[in-house]
Amino acid sequence: MTAEHSALWQRIEAFTFDEPGAVAPFSARLAREQDWGEPLARRVIEEYKRFAFLAVAAGHPVTPSKAIDEAWHLHLIYTRNYWEKFCAQALGRPLHHEPSRGGAQDEAKFAAGYAQTRESYARFFGVEPPADIWPAPGGGPAVKPGKSRWRKWLPFVVISGCLPGCSGAAEGPLGPFDLSGPDFLVFFAWFAPAVFVTALILRWWMRGPGTPLVRQPELAESDPYVVAALSGIDQVLGVALTNLSSRYLLRPAVKSRVIRAEGTLPAGAPGIERRIHELADHPMGADLEDLRAAIKDLTANDVARLRQAGLVLGEGAAERVRYVPFMVALFVPIVAGIKLLIGLSRGRPVDLLIVLGLATALVSVRFLRRTWRTRAGDALLAEWRQAHKPQKRRLPNGTLSGADGAMMVALFGASVWPLAVGSMYDTLKDDSSWSWGGTNWNSCTSSSCGGGSSCGGCSSGGH
Repeated sequence: MTAEHSALWQRIEAFTFDEPGAVAPFSARLAREQDWGEPLARRVIEEYKRFAFLAVAAGHPVTPSKAIDEAWHLHLIYTRNYWEKFCAQALGRPLHHEPSRGGAQDEAKFAAGYAQTRESYARFFGVEPPADIWPAPGGGPAVKPGKSRWRKWLPFVVISGCLPGCSGAAEGPLGPFDLSGPDFLVFFAWFAPAVFVTALILRWWMRGPGTPLVRQPELAESDPYVVAALSGIDQVLGVALTNLSSRYLLRPAVKSRVIRAEGTLPAGAPGIERRIHELADHPMGADLEDLRAAIKDLTANDVARLRQAGLVLGEGAAERVRYVPFMVALFVPIVAGIKLLIGLSRGRPVDLLIVLGLATALVSVRFLRRTWRTRAGDALLAEWRQAHKPQKRRLPNGTLSGADGAMMVALFGASVWPLAVGSMYDTLKDDSSWSWGGTNWNSCTSSSCGGGSSCGGCSSGGH
């Protein structure tokens, strides 16, 4: 290393990610959200430091492994720590995260970039990168979750442990499954509601506290884009379309569900609106998928603020909120199915069991619906909506003005969009890809090229 590189590494190595007195320290949160033990999380953090060093010193674009990318994603949520301390003080320059656009060409580019990053790691640090955190291209997956993964399965184990206890309700080796038809229906009448209520309570509890973890005075409802981010990317897109169409800067194309740009965007327009107007200015226009993909990275700062305040769920937490209660609820149709098979083997009528099994299976599947906000996020959005209810009741029959329309769309979504965007609503309302508040915000997935992340790496330099 040169003297400049040594000074850079000393600053990075001395950097502390865990703020004193933090409610959710970085290292503990990384371990919890990724289901790693804290020792593994701290190792990943140290490797993340080395990756950041390479981003500045290597002289070429660098690509992280999947584990490093998870640490990077989480660090971006701690916006002040990341931009004002880590980038400004430790690195001495911004370090931007650039997601992959997908496709075979990008996959090949980032696979090559990942291999080059591993080579630079060995050149600067004099050792090969640890294989469990930096797997070789085409090799095995990145680090596997630690022992804390058992927590995901705890509710499933608890409920399964309760099932043998149900056998005390009847004599015989099959417990409740050996009950006569009428007696089993009595058992099922209390068993099914008990399990579903347990799953509901579990889902409610897993969505976090009902009050924000971090108070952020700057998180004001005056910005419709922050408000919309509480509901999902389609709500953000709806706000942007409202602002642009109300100023006659966008128009729906005739006989096709695409949008075209008109006029000139004023100076100082938000980045999201500039990106949409630029795409819609193409001769072929732009459809919703184009626009949704284009603005995703521009919403990162708003989402990070909401996540740091405890108002929206992290990627791992959102998946657990779906699947853990679902696995609990799934015991109900499983029990009905087992009894149905026993009934068939004994030549008993099973029509009612078929109905019960199908009905409870449909109820169980409902637990798989996606959720984005925490309970604190729900409470805050409800508070904002309540404050704007008088304004909503006074909505005119015509098109809303830009500022009012944008805030109404941010708060109330599809129910006010026809008033906010007029003819554009008629053009886009039948688009099957459109949803309000149900869009997944995850911007990248693991790459098929081995250990590299498809988020594409980074660029360092000015804004």
